[in-house]
Amino acid sequence: MKHLPTLINALTEAGLLQHLTAVSADGTFSLHAESKDKEQEVQSVIDATDNPPAIAVAQATAQANVNLLAGALIQEVLPLWKQANAQARMLEILERQVSGATLTPQEVSDRASVMGLWAWIKAVRSAAAAANLAISKVTDEAEVVSLVRNIVWPSKP
Repeated sequence: MKHLPTLINALTEAGLLQHLTAVSADGTFSLHAESKDKEQEVQSVIDATDNPPAIAVAQATAQANVNLLAGALIQEVLPLWKQANAQARMLEILERQVSGATLTPQEVSDRASVMGLWAWIKAVRSAAAAANLAISKVTDEAEVVSLVRNIVWPSKP
């Protein structure tokens, strides 16, 4: 059983997960079904998971690559240490606002800068989500590759 997470997702989507009763470390499993029909349904999902069609493999690989590209783009513009600093600065600003203090021009500028970066990150995530959705709908491997190559990412801030 090379694709256990995929199997679990497929059985869940088919409403059949309750019929898979045990999976061992070596990938063997046992089935429990109230009828032979259910057992056959579960077995067909297992068979499809063990031998996924080429397009399913291409889609899953492409979607993983899209997520990696999005993450790399975000990290390039805003490495984790900068993200942590931006969060800390926003907490400082929020604390001053909550205490009733008037924000300084620098604080207003910092807040706007961080919010602009956050809007850009959300746009990158949205582009990745749109690409992943498009990838999930195509049935041709060449089109999958084309979709990944032609993602329009938002301009870097």
